[in-house]
Amino acid sequence: MIHLETVLTQGRTRTIYEHPTDQGWVIKVLKRHTYATGGKLSLVIRSTLHSFFPSLSDNLRDLRNYKKLSADLKLYIPEYRPTLIQTDKGPGLASQKVLDDNGQPSQTLLNYLQDNKRLSNELKHLSEQFFDTLLKKQLYFFDFNQNNFLIQRKTVRSI
Repeated sequence: MIHLETVLTQGRTRTIYEHPTDQGWVIKVLKRHTYATGGKLSLVIRSTLHSFFPSLSDNLRDLRNYKKLSADLKLYIPEYRPTLIQTDKGPGLASQKVLDDNGQPSQTLLNYLQDNKRLSNELKHLSEQFFDTLLKKQLYFFDFNQNNFLIQRKTVRSI
């Protein structure tokens, strides 16, 4: 069992931890929502369902989708480990860190837009390719928001 300590960020349904033994990876763990923690009714219901039916968890859903879609979306998504891992916080989905060339974590689309005010032409083109792929493959996602997309800055090097 892996013991998680360093929280990198938190979303609505998951907490992202630094992988304690592999610097190039993070571990996503589902949050436990209850009325006592001030959770919305929909989040409390989802959390309760996940505890009774673990196969419905966001992490397992993402892992199943990754296995089906990684070949089609490999330019746009990080690598996942093939199975969930046991942590002291619950089952976790291990994902490769998304880092810029300078070794810093890539920023969210929201932060990118706040800093740059608009997408570069290259980023517009990549976004269009991404969404075209989703449409062609009839892939559906439910949580499109600017905090769920990372903008990875890479320098193209010629040989």
